[in-house]
Amino acid sequence: MRDNVAYGAHRLAHSERAAMIARLASLLEIEPLLERMPRGLSGGERQRAALARALAANPAILLLDEPMAALDPNSRQALRQTLLRLHRELGTTTIHVTHNFAEALALGDRVAIMIQGKLLQAGAPRDVFTRPETAAVAGFLKSARLAPGEPAADNDAAAMICPHRLALRLSTGADGCAAPLLEAEGAEVRTASEPDERACAMAGRIVAVERDGESLRLSINVGLELRVAVPAAGSAADAIVEGRTVLVRLPKTPA
Repeated sequence: MRDNVAYGAHRLAHSERAAMIARLASLLEIEPLLERMPRGLSGGERQRAALARALAANPAILLLDEPMAALDPNSRQALRQTLLRLHRELGTTTIHVTHNFAEALALGDRVAIMIQGKLLQAGAPRDVFTRPETAAVAGFLKSARLAPGEPAADNDAAAMICPHRLALRLSTGADGCAAPLLEAEGAEVRTASEPDERACAMAGRIVAVERDGESLRLSINVGLELRVAVPAAGSAADAIVEGRTVLVRLPKTPA
């Protein structure tokens, strides 16, 4: 794999090329893989090798097209952390194409929404995901308006306004990134094809499931990333799998 990575730096002198490979291998944590053949690498390892080869060319702009789409959840999380570390260390301007909202929130300094080849909105992740400017953007993001009484951006927007206060708090990820996260305590999660408009509930897609003792910690895409803990032994636990659309019923705050 060393020659594969070195291809990106083929214009450098031999000593500079070796130094570049060593630095990238350290940043991407692939030093033990350099002497292995590409066919012996896992999907996540191949993605890291491809990143090293691209970065070895010292690009002004790096384009990543769905780099995590074919990876398992553990590999996706590891690569996400790697990309954050690379950006801090190298500062390379990166355009990251993804359909995964959690990825966009976790990685993007700025987010742009493109629908049918047209750029409809761009800005800070918090602004784009909480203040869609058109019905098309709101529908694409399945925007959830969680502030009581806040008007929707458009009468046709796929927005939801709750008539009472909710037990929700806005926080940032454990890795310190600025991506906004919503955390709901005591929320009910069940499978459903349509949200119950009579209650304060919304539909969302499960993007990650983590077992924590007797609980399942879920990351659910509802426009923002909503984090909920539910009993692992609950009646709906067997249906809680990554990629499944579920209905999240949000609790009221105590009086």
